[in-house]
Amino acid sequence: MSTHALPRTFVGIPRHLLSGGAIIVGSIGMVLLFGFVSYASLNSDNFYRNTVLGSVDIGGTNYAEARTEVAAAIADYEKNISLHDSTNVYRPSFHDLGVTIDLDHSLRRAWEVGHAGSVTTRVADMTNSVVSAENLPLVFEVDTDVMYETMFQMAEELNVPMKNAAIEIAEGRARVIHPQTGRRVDIVSLEQAIRDSISYLRPIEVEVPFVETPPVIFTEDLAVPLQRTNVALSRAITMTHDSHSYEATPPMIGEWMSYSEIPHPTNRERKTLELGLNEEAVMRYFDSIAGDVEAEGKTRKVIPAVYRDELESGEPTLLIATQQNIEALEKILLSQDSRTMEIVTEHQLPHEEILTPPAPPTREGKAISVDIAKQIAYAWLDGELQYFAKVSSGKGGHKTPTGSFKVYNKSRDQKMSGADFYLPHIPYILWYNGDYSLHGTYWHNNFGTPMSHGCSNLSILDAKWFFEFAEIGTPVIIFES
Repeated sequence: MSTHALPRTFVGIPRHLLSGGAIIVGSIGMVLLFGFVSYASLNSDNFYRNTVLGSVDIGGTNYAEARTEVAAAIADYEKNISLHDSTNVYRPSFHDLGVTIDLDHSLRRAWEVGHAGSVTTRVADMTNSVVSAENLPLVFEVDTDVMYETMFQMAEELNVPMKNAAIEIAEGRARVIHPQTGRRVDIVSLEQAIRDSISYLRPIEVEVPFVETPPVIFTEDLAVPLQRTNVALSRAITMTHDSHSYEATPPMIGEWMSYSEIPHPTNRERKTLELGLNEEAVMRYFDSIAGDVEAEGKTRKVIPAVYRDELESGEPTLLIATQQNIEALEKILLSQDSRTMEIVTEHQLPHEEILTPPAPPTREGKAISVDIAKQIAYAWLDGELQYFAKVSSGKGGHKTPTGSFKVYNKSRDQKMSGADFYLPHIPYILWYNGDYSLHGTYWHNNFGTPMSHGCSNLSILDAKWFFEFAEIGTPVIIFES
């Protein structure tokens, strides 16, 4: 058995010195360990020294004392919140900003310093607390919808709109309005500044950040559109239609003008203006003269039948062709030549109304029915409508009698006379009830309106058709719908 002793020297250090150093190091370690244990024991119920939460020093206080101090600081902070620019001050509350501070969560996080984690972590925390202070942020939540609503309301008051150079027309004269640089609240930066301020309860005052919004159209960019505007306003414009003439004076022309922004021809970062017409303003002008120019059409009335379908022919509506006139005006405005134009019109096809015929008087053979309310005669074959025509039945005290009758005689040409009339050569007569008949008429053309002494007047062409269609014995039904 052998023993191993330290050599008399170790890397030049005598053995007796090495033994003494080990004793000294061990003694120091024991002292430090005792110190840390004692320090930890003294702070077992308190926050460690130099613990700062939201700029409030809570070192050496217990939980309840710390909660009271931080709560007081938060309340004082809220009373003094200030968002301002050079002239305006806003003092929103936490409620206005949608802020909810979680004080207990904040204190628990601060308590973990030196009280939670591994031994190594706790020793490091205790060491740091002795050497320096660490300002811990408050824990809070933000309802961004509420915060942004408050910031946007404030921004509406603080924002200064950017103004581009513009052309103003008044009383037929043009002048340039000079540009103005604007500013807008930098909402994103303001939100971050508010969050940083609340986290550490400092600074209480936050200066509202702004972003400049420079104009993109300057006075010198409007030389060309201003020159064109002056040409457009130089003389009146005369518009004609048939025998009517209308004059647009320079002040009136000025009300029609509008400008649109277009890219600058030489500078990509800037824009200029292009002269045009405000179509709504021009349309209002044409609406004001439409009564002289336009004409209302007439509805085409249709009844489906075998040999015809048109009861009344329609007439097209005459309208001012607004778009074509606007294009013509734009050309004239930029011209220094003729200032006269013909108002362009267009025709709109007539509307069509489909009328429903009455029920057929019979489903077998031929029949004629006359509706004296609508002043229309119908010709039927086996229940299908073959033909129809406008009539003029009896008027005043000569109203055409209603009832069911039959054709008992036909005359191609015959005289009719009475106490107050004498009409020779009446064509295509269908006699159905004594002296009452359907017949052709040459002395008026007002079919569709009662005009007769009791007979049903037809145009000569229509009377010829009914005359050739009907036979002796054909039923004739006179009714009033």
